[in-house]
Amino acid sequence: MKAIYKYKLPAPGETAVVEIPEWAEFIHVNTDGSGDNHPYLWAIVDTASRKTPRTFTTIGTGWEIPPRLYPDAILPYVYIGTIHSTLGPGSFVWHVFQL
Repeated sequence: MKAIYKYKLPAPGETAVVEIPEWAEFIHVNTDGSGDNHPYLWAIVDTASRKTPRTFTTIGTGWEIPPRLYPDAILPYVYIGTIHSTLGPGSFVWHVFQL
């Protein structure tokens, strides 16, 4: 069966492993409106597919990209999406990558 699931991503500046079904199509990143101002990923997943660990990081606009993410100008990560958040004190723009 295919369904849309929501996954909590690492806080800005952090890296985390998230268990997601092997077959997944990422469709959206954003905060979920709950007020926690945390990034989330929505994906169409095959619920019968085995889960695999996937590593994500969230970087703010204007922040230095960690050298481990950008060695020798070859990008070892995949851009997932950008979040424009106006929740909490101020507004933020975060960029989500899968390592």
